Amino acid sequence: MLRPLLRRISLLLALLLPFLLPACGGGGGAAKAKAAATTRTVRPQMLPAEDLPASDTGALFGEIRFAGEAPARFPIGARKMSECCAHEDVEHLSDIVIVEEGKLAGVLVRVTRGYPADLVPPTPAEPAVLDQRGCIYTPHVLALRAGQPLEVHNSDPTKHNVNAKATKNASPGNEYMGEGQKPIRLLFEHAESAIHFKCDIHPWMEAQVHVVEHPWFAVTGTDGAFRIEGVPPGTYTIEALHEVYGRLVVKDVRVEAGRATGFALTFEP
Repeated sequence: MLRPLLRRISLLLALLLPFLLPACGGGGGAAKAKAAATTRTVRPQMLPAEDLPASDTGALFGEIRFAGEAPARFPIGARKMSECCAHEDVEHLSDIVIVEEGKLAGVLVRVTRGYPADLVPPTPAEPAVLDQRGCIYTPHVLALRAGQPLEVHNSDPTKHNVNAKATKNASPGNEYMGEGQKPIRLLFEHAESAIHFKCDIHPWMEAQVHVVEHPWFAVTGTDGAFRIEGVPPGTYTIEALHEVYGRLVVKDVRVEAGRATGFALTFEP
């Protein structure tokens, strides 16, 4: 009697498990990875073009929208730890999905095809900065050029560890970072999307770093807006990439000298 009953219970759990796992903890790493792998080719909503000062290049601008009810941001563990509360302006709320007034933050918008390789300008020597502030990585999504230095700062009166996993670049590994320690400098030589940074001491601390081979990219803020200057005239493929909601691809976007091409894209949960 007991063995058949246990077999039935095991079979039932095996059938239900795939449906139960994504609901735990607001969506685990596997759920995020599956969502981020989703790619859709879409038609954008074109916005009125803007005239630029006399120039031999153009620009791209627009906004990333979110359709439907946005998931509520929830308090994270930093709120309960005194060493994480030194910065009064820091919101101790989840930062992976931020939607304000129907606009989506943390979206990488970049040119993927059509750009002239011979017109790519030199990589800047000035480092991009990823800070640990209020026991939160700031910004949560950061983009920089391949070969551009990345400095990781610690602005908190406590220790962190910088645990970064890269696949196309040499992985920087896991480095302890104490209070008041000078910044850690990292260098990613090759283009790579979504390098995952985390702090094992404060497990809610996560960030995504995108390494791009050219300068024609931007990351949306809380207003969902993006603007990319100095784009050579041409016809491009553009993508918008979000950690949870995947990738939207737009083809045949035309940029003219002295004009800024505008469009809006909408992510749907």
